[in-house]
Amino acid sequence: MFPLDLQLSLIPGTVRSALFLWGMLLVRGAVVTVIATLLCNTRWARRRAVVQGAISSSQLRKELVAALGVVAVDAVVIALVLHAQLLETISASPTLDGALWVTASFALMFVWFEIWFYATHRLFHTRALFWMHRTHHVARVTQPLSALSFSILERLVLLAGTVGAAVLVNRFVPVSLRGLEIYLWLNYILNVAAHSNVELTPRAFGRSLLGAVFIGTSFHSLHHVRLIGHYGLFVRVIDRALGTEFSDYETVREQAARGESGLSAAVVERPGGVE
Repeated sequence: MFPLDLQLSLIPGTVRSALFLWGMLLVRGAVVTVIATLLCNTRWARRRAVVQGAISSSQLRKELVAALGVVAVDAVVIALVLHAQLLETISASPTLDGALWVTASFALMFVWFEIWFYATHRLFHTRALFWMHRTHHVARVTQPLSALSFSILERLVLLAGTVGAAVLVNRFVPVSLRGLEIYLWLNYILNVAAHSNVELTPRAFGRSLLGAVFIGTSFHSLHHVRLIGHYGLFVRVIDRALGTEFSDYETVREQAARGESGLSAAVVERPGGVE
């Protein structure tokens, strides 16, 4: 992880900073995607694939183009926010107060964005807004690059829920830039894992406290196959409370964890993708 505030303080001008950030984010995306793809093609990972089906060259090409646009938007938005000094940029000190400041900011972002993501994601699956979300559903069988495949408009909505929300809260209560930075990194890494199409959790995960709160990879894989339902990001609590969790999720997850998944990408409940 690199300290954004320190890096950008050495680069005059918002445009230059955006270009610098774009390059850094491209490198990050390339490294993470390559490593994740290699891991997804190991014998262990192929055996635990959630959805059976081939990934076409057309899907890969479309997702790569979308990812390049997403990274550019991320770079511009972050550069504008930092140069306008819309967030606290004081590095956390080694004191307890500094650690608590970063931790509280991280926790606030995590909880808030779970709510924001569920609400906006469900709206994206309405007839009026699915056109904005269609780019992400190029993938019926997901792969690591799918984690960056969004339309520009959808990405701006997601950024409004992370960077935009942090800027708004910062007008009343200081938000740690470091806490936000850590959350954005974790968000990306977990998103790659959720789109890996490899069940990464153990068989007994669903019967644990962690499994009652957090999702396994199968959770989001099912969303891409069935389109309607499973709107949450990293927790399943909201889907369970609002009745949008699939009743066979745990069965599918355990089967994939045992290497017995027979879920086909050809089976779609709502081909139109809308409620």
